[in-house]
Amino acid sequence: MQIKRAREMVVNLIDDPQHYRSHFATFSSSVVMSAVYGYDASAHDDPLVQLVIQALVRGLTVLTPERAMILKASPSY
Repeated sequence: MQIKRAREMVVNLIDDPQHYRSHFATFSSSVVMSAVYGYDASAHDDPLVQLVIQALVRGLTVLTPERAMILKASPSY
């Protein structure tokens, strides 16, 4: 599974080297989703992988160090 995804990433890097960050994000997301959920993502522009990437970007921009401390100080439910 990881070898297949690595090959797809290399092909994508050769075809479109300017968007290397997207290729790395797609690779890591698709490997995790395949291992954890058994979801076989497409090699390029999978909608579920794109949704995960967008959620991570939004979550990381909202989570400032101050907000992280508040979450750490709050009791876990």
